[in-house]
Parts: sequence; C-alpha cells; structure tokens
Amino acid sequence: MMTYTTNKATAIDLRKDFTAGLGRKLMIGAAAAMLLVSATGCSNMNKQEQRTLSGGALGAAAGGAIGLLTGSWVTGAVIGGAGGAAAGALTSDKQVKLD
Repeated sequence: MMTYTTNKATAIDLRKDFTAGLGRKLMIGAAAAMLLVSATGCSNMNKQEQRTLSGGALGAAAGGAIGLLTGSWVTGAVIGGAGGAAAGALTSDKQVKLD
C-alpha cells in the first residue's frame, strides 16, 4: 500500500498554484465568450434565437467554471452550453415576462 505524506506548507503551496491558474483560465474563458457573443450580433435574431444564444453562452460559462473545479472545464462548458441553449430554445415568450 502506498502512503503519501504532505505537510501543511506543501498543501498550501499547491492550493495557491491551483487558484492562480484558475483565475487566469476564467478570465480567458470569459474574454472568449464575450468576443463570440459580440462577433455574432443579435440584431437580426428573433427573441427565441436570442434566448437560445444567451442561454448557451451563460450555460457554457457556468459549466466551464464548474468543470474547472471538478476536473474538465471543456466537458463542463459543452454540457452547460447545450443545456443553456436547450433551455433558451424551449422557453416561449409567454414564459418570459420582462415587463
């Protein structure tokens, strides 16, 4: 049986390295998402298409952030984006009241 021994200083150093990389990846992901949304333009889309796009973008961002914490940010972003896009596409104008 293998045993691992770590001291408190090693655990803290590893945590600092992880959180430093996490913040950088989140910033890159957020910048890429904003670039994608601004490049596509929503002016010629109907309301359902806009909800689908924004739901997909928000779902991908949330899924990517959760994926960073659980292991694979790419898988999280794909699953979150698909779920968000589906929720946006399946929502009708009557269900969304922004008045």
